[in-house]
Amino acid sequence: MHIGFFVANGINRGNAPNQARGNNNYLPFTSVSKDKLVNNLDTNDFHDALDLKCNNLASVISSEKESGAFYAISYSIPLLSG
Repeated sequence: MHIGFFVANGINRGNAPNQARGNNNYLPFTSVSKDKLVNNLDTNDFHDALDLKCNNLASVISSEKESGAFYAISYSIPLLSG
């Protein structure tokens, strides 16, 4: 119950989103604003920051960094958020 799932879904149990740390094997629930995304990465360009974040997420989901699955997931993440 440490990944923020329950609180993200309106159930007052476990940690809130952004409290848990992820690693190479799982992604905790997080919320990211445009300003936070740009400020936390070493770029002032929103599109570059978004690409970096999507690539990070895609590498955990696909367990790869250079594959068709990786590129498909990385491309799809911004489409799912809006």
